[in-house]
Amino acid sequence: MMLPPALTHVRVVRPGGKRFGLWVPVFLLWPLLFVLGLVALAIAALADSILYASGRTYHHYTRLVAGLFALLGKTRGTVVRVDGPDTDIHIEIR
Repeated sequence: MMLPPALTHVRVVRPGGKRFGLWVPVFLLWPLLFVLGLVALAIAALADSILYASGRTYHHYTRLVAGLFALLGKTRGTVVRVDGPDTDIHIEIR
């Protein structure tokens, strides 16, 4: 089972030992994104059915929305590190 990320930790390190860290609770956004995702899924299914019935080239908008949900679930465990000349940034998605 793929679960979407719950927390994001952003850490910025500047020269001279100055550090800044921020925990972002992403799980607070999931109810809103769930409702928006259901609306997007319903609109995509409606668009797919209309395009299929009209005989036009069939587009898979429903598969696109479902693929976006899968992509969101696979972002868990992603680590991004940016090392610059002035600042080092470390982002960890849990």
